[in-house]
Amino acid sequence: MPYENSKYTIYLHRLLGGGKSQLVPCTMEILAPEHVEQSVALHDRVARGLSGDIYLPSDREDIVRYLTDDGITIGVWFEDRLICARTVKTGAAWVEKSLAAIEEPLDPTHKTAVTGYTIVDREFRGNNVQFLSYFLSENLLAQDFDTILTTVAPKNIFSLQNVMHCGFYITDLRDLYGSYLRYILRKKLKTGVPIWTSWHHAIPIRNVEAQQGALSEGKVGYKIVHKMRGLFILYGHLGDAPPEDRRHFHPRPPIRLL
Repeated sequence: MPYENSKYTIYLHRLLGGGKSQLVPCTMEILAPEHVEQSVALHDRVARGLSGDIYLPSDREDIVRYLTDDGITIGVWFEDRLICARTVKTGAAWVEKSLAAIEEPLDPTHKTAVTGYTIVDREFRGNNVQFLSYFLSENLLAQDFDTILTTVAPKNIFSLQNVMHCGFYITDLRDLYGSYLRYILRKKLKTGVPIWTSWHHAIPIRNVEAQQGALSEGKVGYKIVHKMRGLFILYGHLGDAPPEDRRHFHPRPPIRLL
């Protein structure tokens, strides 16, 4: 579906090598079909050589489709060079096919959007441009959708942290796309059911079985924390009422998901 486009100027640090970086003006906007060659070139340059445990590349047909009314591509330009692309599937048929591929329930209201790839040129990493481009896409999606769904590889820690900082929470962890382990995360673009963060379980990110056990009990992962023993995911109870087993915890108000 078409969205009104605007251009936004943002200033990013460009890594020049040799320990140097330079602050440069960049432009963020919705990309159009005429930007297909730049989109393909950026995608292939960044995705080349990545393992399926980290990232599964998109084919040219999908990259083109993100530039049509079936999707959204948020692009960031430095001069005439595309340095970031964030994509979302919005077309009902495409979203349904994507949900079916990961065995998620179909949305009869067609109010769910599914994210695609997000890639950033090496010279512009570290600018939180993924974060900035996400909130532009969310601002557009909120006009027509109430849920955004995404998948992230557990080994892709940077992307997982970025997605969870944007307000997504983990609802599943299983093999997808032919045997690659992936988190499934959602974000509600409306007032949702609260997470009871006082009564959380801190589970090592490497302990897949324990995380799957927490998810099967109706808990959701809402935060990554760094501890002396490594990375942990905090899993909390999802529901209007607090968890039944809370004898060893001191309650405080829950956070309410958006």
